[in-house]
Amino acid sequence: MVVRVREITNTEGNKLRNIVRHGREPVEVKRAQVILASAQGFTPPKIGVIALMSEDYVRDLIHAFNECGMEMLKLKWRPRGSPKFTEDQRQGLVSLATSHPKDLNLPYAEWSLSRLREEAMKRKIVPTISTEWLRVILHEAELSHQSIRTWKETDDPEVEKKKRRIERLTRKKHNPPTVLSMDEIGPIPLTPQGGEGWFEEQRPGRIPAEYSKTYGRAYYFLCLNVYHQ
Repeated sequence: MVVRVREITNTEGNKLRNIVRHGREPVEVKRAQVILASAQGFTPPKIGVIALMSEDYVRDLIHAFNECGMEMLKLKWRPRGSPKFTEDQRQGLVSLATSHPKDLNLPYAEWSLSRLREEAMKRKIVPTISTEWLRVILHEAELSHQSIRTWKETDDPEVEKKKRRIERLTRKKHNPPTVLSMDEIGPIPLTPQGGEGWFEEQRPGRIPAEYSKTYGRAYYFLCLNVYHQ
């Protein structure tokens, strides 16, 4: 017998459509899409292909909605039954997620859940897995999807001396009423773009923000006396 979602009320239907159109939490949006697709007559195999989920997981979502209603859309809800993945498989998925695709000779710069899923099955880390279970495993490993940040270095040998002087002057209780604001711009070259990836929470990946410029540098400086403006 084909598993189908129970008859949904008008209030539930409106909430589901609102989540699909305006939801900010990807997990809730994905689950709401599954329930709406089932309500529209799609079968679990068809929904699995569209949503990149296993048929069993789609059935779990439908059963959960029939039993728990809208509560199953929340992030903390988990599929029924015990996980089917060993500790080695989980560690393999985490290691793959925290690697750089270019280091693996892959033609993209960052991981998405669908790319991770395909590569994990291709490398036989797991025989099969849904994007939702993959999301759960990464979340349990305290990984989150973050933007890669840049960092800068200076070759000025007196940087620490200058830094201490600035800190000493700005910490004086009776500074003179002169506030200078300085800024600079240029050159405006092509700069490295970090993209996004899966990293430990609050510890995003980093790449150098600068690189060697073989044709010199040109800067424009602006200094304003803010106090008297």
